[in-house]
Amino acid sequence: MNKEPYPGLFHNIHRAMRTVSFPIERTALLEQVGSVEIRTDWEKSAQMKTWIEPIGQDAFSCAADFYCALIAHM
Repeated sequence: MNKEPYPGLFHNIHRAMRTVSFPIERTALLEQVGSVEIRTDWEKSAQMKTWIEPIGQDAFSCAADFYCALIAHM
């Protein structure tokens, strides 16, 4: 039997991003929230930078722009 999927990932990402003002460059975003630890699975956590660094976009005009880039990367 497969483990239940973790439903809180995007909620945790969104909470970590609550202090971010847009537009923002990727480097500034990493400085602001890169070290924030979020739960990513039932028994795993990771820093936000592990989700932000692989995104190939250098700036985000708004939150939707960031989330679209994040989802596209996933």
